Amino acid sequence: SPLFRDQVLDLAFRKKGQPGLNSDHLKEILLPDVSLVEQNRILRYLTPLNERSDQLRRSIKPIGELIDKVLFSAFSIDKGAFDAVERENPLNVSILDIEKNNGNMRFSYRWNKAVVLQEYLKANILCCKKLGNYIIDTQNGWSPVCNNWKGTYQVLGVDAIARDGVIRFNNVKYSSEDNEKIAQYYVKDGDFYVSRGNTAELVAMAAIAHVKVDTPTTIFPDLMIRVRFGEEIINEYLALVFNSSIGRYYFKYSAKGKNQTMVKVSKQELRDFYIPIPEIEVQEKIVKAIHGELKKQRAIKDQLASLDAEKSTLFMRLLQG
Repeated sequence: SPLFRDQVLDLAFRKKGQPGLNSDHLKEILLPDVSLVEQNRILRYLTPLNERSDQLRRSIKPIGELIDKVLFSAFSIDKGAFDAVERENPLNVSILDIEKNNGNMRFSYRWNKAVVLQEYLKANILCCKKLGNYIIDTQNGWSPVCNNWKGTYQVLGVDAIARDGVIRFNNVKYSSEDNEKIAQYYVKDGDFYVSRGNTAELVAMAAIAHVKVDTPTTIFPDLMIRVRFGEEIINEYLALVFNSSIGRYYFKYSAKGKNQTMVKVSKQELRDFYIPIPEIEVQEKIVKAIHGELKKQRAIKDQLASLDAEKSTLFMRLLQG
C-alpha cells in the first residue's frame, strides 16, 4: 500500500549511490496499530482481490515469448526443436561449410553456431532469404556530447529500442553540439533502427520510430544503425523478426567482441542474416496477430494497475474503520 511503499522508498534513497535497505531501516517503518481481530477482518476483504491480482500476474507473458508464439506458428516451426539446436554442443562443422556460409572466413565457435541455426531455418522455411538482398542502404548514427537537462535537440539512447519493435522517446538526453551534417541524423517517422552495440542478448534489437509533429528534433546515436529496405518488406514485420528468437539467436552468436558485455554488429552481419520473407499479405497478417497479442497483454496490465489501486483504496478505508 502507499502507506508502506512511500516509507520504504524514502528510506532506500537516503544514502547516496545504489538505493538499498538494511535491518535498521526496517525498524524505522511506521505501521498502524491494528488489533489481530481487525487485521483478520481487513484480510477477509483483501484476500479475494490479492488472489485476482496473482492470477492476472501469472497471465502476463514476456514480449519475446508472444512474438515467437505467432511467428513460429505462422511458419509451422517447432520452437522447442529450434531451441534445442541453439543449446547443441559441440558443433561438427567442416571447412567446406565455413567457406560456403562465411564471407569473412570467421572460424569461431560462436559464428558457426549462428550458421547452424540459420541452416535449420533455411531447411524448414521455404521463404528464408538473405536480408542483404533487400537492404538499400545503412547509416550509423552520431553521438554528440550530451546532458540530462536541456539542449537544442534530443538524443536517443540505445535503450530507446523496445522489444515490441517501437522506439521510445521517454528516456532521452539533450545536446546543442553542432555538426554540419546533423540533418542526416534526424529521426524521421517510419525509420527502421538496429542497436549496433549492446550485450550479446540485446545487440541488434530493432524498432520503428513513430514521430509526431510535436516531437522535438531527435537524432540517433552512434550505437544505432538506420536501415532502409526495398518495398518487399514491411518494417514492422522485420523489427519483430529481429526481436524474436530467430534474430536473438543469430545476432547473439554472429556479433563481434571479446567482452560479451559489449559486442557489436556491422552491416555485414545484417546482410548475412537469413530470415523468412513471405508475401506482403502474410507479413501484414503476422504483424496484426502479434499486435493483437500485445494488446491483450496491455489490457491485462491495465486491469492489474486498476486492481492494485482498488486494493490500496480499500486498505486505507478499512484502516480508518
